[in-house]
Amino acid sequence: MSHPPEPPDPQPQEPHPLDYATTESNRPPDGMSYGGQVGCGCGSFVAAVLLGSLLVNIFGAASHHYDGLPFVAGFGVSFGLLACLAVLSRTRWQCKGFLVGILIALGLVLLAAGLCAVLIFAITR
Repeated sequence: MSHPPEPPDPQPQEPHPLDYATTESNRPPDGMSYGGQVGCGCGSFVAAVLLGSLLVNIFGAASHHYDGLPFVAGFGVSFGLLACLAVLSRTRWQCKGFLVGILIALGLVLLAAGLCAVLIFAITR
């Protein structure tokens, strides 16, 4: 019995350098910096909070009773628009820092609300 011939040894290849991050990876096509994207995200979160509070007043005045519905409807519409803007900025404009800015602003608001709650409970005790 004859054995099949052994395949030739493959030629050694140069290893490819791993380049995970480039200087232009966080810039959308129009050239906005990452810090600018984060700033736009923070500003849009503040605008969404202001729009939500305005809509709560409008929906509350229109319904003539202040149960939870105007609050949920006002901030639901406002943050729904903010979520659509975040998805649009990520998919269409390739802004990677916009959502980060929204999350930073949300974290700062929650941190401030927690600090205020601790101070109020400490004072009223």
